[in-house]
Amino acid sequence: MAALTSSVDAVTLSVVIAAHAPDPDRFRRVLSALRVAVTNAGDVETIVVRNGGPAIPDDVLAAGRGIRLVDEDRLGIAWARATGIGAARGAYIVFVDDDTVLDEDYLVEARRFAVANPSMGVFGGRIVGEFATPPAPAISAALPFLALRDFGPQEKRVAAQAEPGFDVPGAGMVLRRDIALAFARMVEDGTLAGIGRTGNSLASGDDTACCLIARRMGLPLAYVPALRLTHIIPKGRLEADYLRRLVHGIGGSAARLDALFGGIEALRILSRPQLLARRAVHIARHGMTGGLITSAWHAGYREQALREMAERNKAK
Repeated sequence: MAALTSSVDAVTLSVVIAAHAPDPDRFRRVLSALRVAVTNAGDVETIVVRNGGPAIPDDVLAAGRGIRLVDEDRLGIAWARATGIGAARGAYIVFVDDDTVLDEDYLVEARRFAVANPSMGVFGGRIVGEFATPPAPAISAALPFLALRDFGPQEKRVAAQAEPGFDVPGAGMVLRRDIALAFARMVEDGTLAGIGRTGNSLASGDDTACCLIARRMGLPLAYVPALRLTHIIPKGRLEADYLRRLVHGIGGSAARLDALFGGIEALRILSRPQLLARRAVHIARHGMTGGLITSAWHAGYREQALREMAERNKAK
């Protein structure tokens, strides 16, 4: 592997891993791969945030390199990431999940791209799935909701002023420190309450929040195909009921973020007949199982949007 230039070396990276009762074997693999990526990249700090649950065994943590363990007892990935950001020293934060395996040159390429594009706010790369069991054809339309992402070999850049619709998934996300700190402040002050997974909740949106913060700062987003990671997906996450609840939670989080960043007027609320019509379109396109899963996004969005409107009216 070619040596990094001194200018690239000057850009510091902090890897933040939110871990809630991770599977020991899977997490050992995550940390082993990260050890190689950190060794190749050089000056990178690694922070593991234990977000509740039992202690992570020492022999699992030993699979990594130079790990700093931080505890955050407030459950939720947003709390864990905010705490990790607060402990980090790097100019860029790299989010890694406890079920994602970085390629050996991920951090090298992330640093190179950051140096070449200092005004880039948030970027990420390819996310490929490693399935414990082959996904059934009936759920294929729902697989992108598992944060799988591959736009091919060409870079994709999205200006801050562009219409929303392109986000960078949290797994493998690289973001500038100023954006990360703004996100952490919004978590700590309660602005992002209800965003991100907590316990049994399948809400999401902390990654989208980071992208929206970058846009608000006037900074663009990017897909960088040189960055590649593997998302380990157990059998349970391929069950139709789990996927339906996941997609429903993602839709609800989208409504919450629309209200936070765009105001009530930004909410797009379907009527009940419109919702049923959307469901019928999804079923016609993806079959009964796939259509019920993917159309759950609209139901989740509508339910949360109505709650947002009710809360704002109550506050008047």
